[in-house]
Amino acid sequence: MVAGVPLDGDWARDLSGARAQRVGRQLAGFLVGLHGADAGDVVGGLARVKPTPQASTELLRRRFAGLVDHDRSSTVLRRCDWVDDVLGEDSTALEEVLVHGDLHGYNQLWDPGACALAAVLDFEESGLHDPHFDFRYLPGLVGSIDLLLATMENYELLCGRRLSIDRVMAWNVLTVLGDALWRTEAGVALPGGGTAASWVDDLEKRLHALGL
Repeated sequence: MVAGVPLDGDWARDLSGARAQRVGRQLAGFLVGLHGADAGDVVGGLARVKPTPQASTELLRRRFAGLVDHDRSSTVLRRCDWVDDVLGEDSTALEEVLVHGDLHGYNQLWDPGACALAAVLDFEESGLHDPHFDFRYLPGLVGSIDLLLATMENYELLCGRRLSIDRVMAWNVLTVLGDALWRTEAGVALPGGGTAASWVDDLEKRLHALGL
């Protein structure tokens, strides 16, 4: 057994500045090691898994409008067009690496006092994919975009692979809106509270903070 807590709660919401840099360096180190692993050695004998986000743009276009007002529905439709443009750009030329596939806060185990990563859990969704896919949860895990930017910056420094903030956030859009869609339709509370409408608003704030 490994002692620790998930990347959630008060300690995670307060991550910014130097503490966000410390956590970001450790997440980046884990991802660089994983993305640099020989996929054949790790998953070669297992059934092939293609990690997928919580929804596609086609699904969001069909079903999200029933959850929100007209203005937010229009925002979602515009974002779906943007996601399609971003993820469609040079996608055939993208390098595929071994990704975790589901790196949300509860699949990470931390010592919050030391901001130390103790373990990463649940590799059920691991497979070959766009390296940006493993960054998709980071924008919404804490109260600012500091952790996302710190992790991306340290990742690039450690391995030299350039990352696209557009691609990270496009995967984040599908993750956030897809999560809000299935949970709301199933009558399941959204993690951290809020509604489908407030999740659209929060997502837009993050995108605008990043200049997107």
